Amino acid sequence: MWRPRDEQTIVSAATAGDLEETHTFDAKAALPPEGDKKKMQDLAVDVAAMTVDGGTLLYGVSEDEHRRPTDPSPIPLAGQRERIDQIVQTRISEPPYIEIDEVPSAEDPARGYLLVVVPPSPRAPHQVDGRYRGRGATGNRVLGEVEVAQLYRRREEWEADIALLLEQEVRSSGYSPTRQLMYLHAVARPVAPREQMLKAASGAGRTDMMLSSLTNSAAAQSVFPPDTMSLDLGSVAAGWERFGADSWAGGIEGSLPDDVGPAEGVLRMVVDLEGSAHLFGGRAGTSMRDGRRVLFEPYVAGNVTRFLAILGGLYARAGYFAPVGIGVAVTGLKDAVSHADRWDRLSTPYPTDDFRRVRRLAASALASEPRESAMALVGDLVEASAGPHFDVFAPGR
Repeated sequence: MWRPRDEQTIVSAATAGDLEETHTFDAKAALPPEGDKKKMQDLAVDVAAMTVDGGTLLYGVSEDEHRRPTDPSPIPLAGQRERIDQIVQTRISEPPYIEIDEVPSAEDPARGYLLVVVPPSPRAPHQVDGRYRGRGATGNRVLGEVEVAQLYRRREEWEADIALLLEQEVRSSGYSPTRQLMYLHAVARPVAPREQMLKAASGAGRTDMMLSSLTNSAAAQSVFPPDTMSLDLGSVAAGWERFGADSWAGGIEGSLPDDVGPAEGVLRMVVDLEGSAHLFGGRAGTSMRDGRRVLFEPYVAGNVTRFLAILGGLYARAGYFAPVGIGVAVTGLKDAVSHADRWDRLSTPYPTDDFRRVRRLAASALASEPRESAMALVGDLVEASAGPHFDVFAPGR
């Protein structure tokens, strides 16, 4: 999926004649004029048609006399992102997820280009004016009954219950929570899985080096360290290696000074070739010498944040923009208190054995907002355990 980030890339592609209408790309001279209901409907049809296989719509490039988009013609940018979003939200049933990029012109930043990025939708096909839309090689078309039925079957496959996948992840870890230890589990799966996503992200380079680079980036950005007493996913950068025919794994397996079980020194992330990922952490919590069970909220929040940041970088490199199903579980929580209050005895013991959350998040959000994405998954657990006075998601931690 073509997603230019600067004006020069757009201008070079247009003037060289490299822009061509396909089933995943179309260029337009301008947005619909205010009040032109037909052209606004046409924009909605363009977006709905792209949801089947994904694609991009570029606004700000005019056609030449041969009807080829070769003439860069920057358009006014103010308020246009909001207009596009409103058209999509009100004219497509059900509204799909899209992203809208502004690319300002160097000559006049108030003008530029708009790129509407339409990921393959897990809810495709989408209707405009009562008809399902798709794209052919040279434009939009109405989908036939057989095509609609096939897309509904695809929708069912893509919407496999992430909660079931999380349950399978917990069961397959090989570790059962003990009275001494609490475990962290996470699973992620692109809703529109793509074969060889790892290869696409690696390009001509080595996959282990690519994963190491992403891990270093996750550790270096404004993502807090999980905890000085605990294992840190950011420290596995140099440890990625092939894990069977279909996966790569990075992790740590060792004993900590107060090791009380074989899982405590284990922190492992596995990434499958099609972009799914798995995380196991053996020290989400432990028992103290006085017998009190303590949950390490920074360990949970920090490692989930870095797990998501690594995946966000992977998906960005692979050009994957569709949503991702993510599940997180912390097991063995019964009677645990907060790490923040382990000496003060202020926390109320956690009432149940497990915490679980599943979410569908945009792939781009994992890269740009890993902290916020992690908060959506484990924020309730952190607040329930530590209360609002101990904010592990606060900037600067």
